[in-house]
Amino acid sequence: MKIQTKIIVILALITSTQTLAQEKNKTIVPIEVIDSLKKEFSEAKEVEWQRIGRDLFEANFQDQKHQKTVLFDDLGRWQKIATEVKMNKLPATIQKHIKANYPSMQFIASNRVQSRTASSFEIEVSNNVEQIWIISYSETGDFISKNEYVPEFEYED
Repeated sequence: MKIQTKIIVILALITSTQTLAQEKNKTIVPIEVIDSLKKEFSEAKEVEWQRIGRDLFEANFQDQKHQKTVLFDDLGRWQKIATEVKMNKLPATIQKHIKANYPSMQFIASNRVQSRTASSFEIEVSNNVEQIWIISYSETGDFISKNEYVPEFEYED
């Protein structure tokens, strides 16, 4: 085999291996889930998908006003919706509680979280680079809990 032919074969193998590796990292989302997102959140732009566990799919996107994260089951039913809320747009009782009880913590993010049965607010704060805390409040601003953030298990195809 000529050297030029060998080089072409080697380059073709390298290119196909890179393409397969990129394809492996893509999340395969059931059509029911994609259709549900389009129906419920038609304004969603630049959706990024992530598979959580065996049968949950997380869509991250920007709508007209907010960053959103929506968790769907494999049949396309939404399970949880988290909508970004600016700190100064939170109920006054929540803002006061955070300032009074966590003055040294650094604010990271806040979300209004809806499930099929309830709504709440989740505020993410950090006391250093290593620890992140989730402080939960009811829809009316009552303190519910403070828990250390533990990343969820992510399922790889």
